[in-house]
Amino acid sequence: LRFSLKVHPDKSNHTRANEAFQKLSAAFEILYDRESQQNHLSEILLEYQEQRQQEQRSKQTATADKKRPNSQDVSSNKKRPRPKQDHWREARKRKKRETPEWARRKWEDVVAEMRRREELEKQFVRSKSDQRMERRIKGMIWRAMKICRSLDERAGCPPTFVNGLWAPLYEQEVFQMYKALPRPWEYFWDSSSEPAKRIYRNVETREEQETHPNPKVEELLEKARKALATNKFSFHTEPRLFLDEIIEYLRDDHEYHDMDDDLQELEQEEKARENESTRHQKEYDY
Repeated sequence: LRFSLKVHPDKSNHTRANEAFQKLSAAFEILYDRESQQNHLSEILLEYQEQRQQEQRSKQTATADKKRPNSQDVSSNKKRPRPKQDHWREARKRKKRETPEWARRKWEDVVAEMRRREELEKQFVRSKSDQRMERRIKGMIWRAMKICRSLDERAGCPPTFVNGLWAPLYEQEVFQMYKALPRPWEYFWDSSSEPAKRIYRNVETREEQETHPNPKVEELLEKARKALATNKFSFHTEPRLFLDEIIEYLRDDHEYHDMDDDLQELEQEEKARENESTRHQKEYDY
């Protein structure tokens, strides 16, 4: 794209600028779009196959001429009729005779297309960056919950106590301990709600419910839900604020500061991402 901007006839005074821009535009149309790339590769493959067929026919003709006995018949010297061209060759010739797409485009259309693709690229990069940031925050949360639970147990909390700050960890352990459901129950995730919920279904009666079919397991899960309700922020919908709440608890109640450096790096990265999103720099000078 940068080269096409340099050699565009409206931007460059070089004598061969128009020719260079035409070549770049044609290459751009073929290589950027996936469908155009596939069509271009198909044409190359067909040309290669046709060339191979012609070579094989010429070899067969030469072999037949060698085996054929000498004769004075004039008809034997006649050339074979050329096979009819395939429809794809005729279509390709018609396409060449037509005016190419880049020749019908205006400069304003080229600029609009460049800006559209630049915006798509920014959105893609932003989406991947958000996913990476979300994974990093979730990883820090699980690490902080394990530390918080370990420090609570060292401080003398009873075994039946569940702190809301590490209740998701306790809930996960309950599900791992009781993986098998009683027959004839199964579960599935209801993604229509935020966050997604486990729905338990009776295979025979098709009855659905949110509570676990095992009363003992449901009692443990209910304990985790009540502990989660005591938090200021939700682990599922507000993970960043939930992380701050855990680290604040570790500092105030346990005087634990080993995660301060990680939190500082996270805040610096968030600030850099925010500055990048508000900068509004253009990649190309149109």
